[in-house]
Amino acid sequence: MYTREDVQGKIALPNTTGWTSLLMTSFRDEMRDRVVRVKVKQAEYDPEDFRTLRSAFDEEIRMYEECLACAEAAIGRLTHLAEQSADLGTDR
Repeated sequence: MYTREDVQGKIALPNTTGWTSLLMTSFRDEMRDRVVRVKVKQAEYDPEDFRTLRSAFDEEIRMYEECLACAEAAIGRLTHLAEQSADLGTDR
């Protein structure tokens, strides 16, 4: 599971586009795996347990979306800094 700190700690990698792609792929894979596990276990839960599980699942998805938004904002800031740095280099 990813936390905001995990994303922020790794976002400064030189290839930020690759990191975003890796994060999205990992996110989709993990969500797919979780959905499969939920479907397999659905028969074991009564409706109230399933609603509780669904609520927890929805909360996890919101957390992942928040992490991705944080990563996208950091990539935007890094891109802006890189552009500024490039502009400074051409003025000399």
